[in-house]
Amino acid sequence: MTVVALLDPSIGSDNVGDEIIYTAVRREIDAAFDHPLVLRFSSHEFLLWNSRKTLAKADHVLVGGSSLLKSRMEWNTGWKLGAFDLLSRPQAILLGCGWHGRLEPPSLYSRLLYRRVLSSSAIHSVRDQVSLENLKHAGIESVLNTACVTMWDLDEAHCASIPVRKAERAVVTVTGYSQAEREDQAMIDAVFENYREVFLFIQQPEDEAYAQRLAEGRFARTVRSLATYDELLEQDIDYVGTRLHGGIRALQKGHRALIIAIDNRAREIAKDTNLPVILRENIHELGEWLAHPQPVRLSLPREAIDAWRSQFAKVREPA
Repeated sequence: MTVVALLDPSIGSDNVGDEIIYTAVRREIDAAFDHPLVLRFSSHEFLLWNSRKTLAKADHVLVGGSSLLKSRMEWNTGWKLGAFDLLSRPQAILLGCGWHGRLEPPSLYSRLLYRRVLSSSAIHSVRDQVSLENLKHAGIESVLNTACVTMWDLDEAHCASIPVRKAERAVVTVTGYSQAEREDQAMIDAVFENYREVFLFIQQPEDEAYAQRLAEGRFARTVRSLATYDELLEQDIDYVGTRLHGGIRALQKGHRALIIAIDNRAREIAKDTNLPVILRENIHELGEWLAHPQPVRLSLPREAIDAWRSQFAKVREPA
């Protein structure tokens, strides 16, 4: 029996987007190891003694996506690693992880920490080129830019099935912790002007009050969980919003989506993959997307994705 320990950003998170990441990560783990026993630990919490004893039982330790990497790990608020981790070697393998905050070469402490906790023999997967270059600067050479793991199933056939025409309904998201009222108001107003019904998807608690203030209570319905969002995506609907994984979930479910980039995550992924993204400061481009729908044509790094997956092929082979 194969035992996989997963450092999971969806545990202890207030962001529904982390659940979207987890479902994709779990799909890859189940495929790679033929449905192993999975032990889940929160990447947002320091591992205490009992958790470390349990972690030691795993055959593989995977770090499942999200913005967990940082240039200053001594002040990290994402992946909870401390000085004690310099003494341990969990040989963790990255799956679709990305860089958080300022994009700059890692500090000396960060370089030492990455070299101690990350496997030196496995292939690591990161979601964009900047993350790859920063990890290589830290001395992690076996790393590939695979795009976000949530995008791996968005192949050419799937994208070809996404409607080109504009739907009559739309679902929007905002980001409560990163407000730009003028641009966000322009987005909300444009969506209400172009769709018969507009729905709101909440990824974090602070999103709702902000969105309702911008829309003045005009939303047809508000959904606050991944399950109810998936139900909403069963109807003919477009996505427009600032939440990266809200948009990717819509693409997964076969809908047109335009992601408004508010930070480096969507911006860097779009550079590499042609993910439908505009910068928030260029919100005037939303009108062009609404008026002249275009087919979704992603450019995914298939060779890199296959290379990451294939390193576990021997695990599935019969003894």
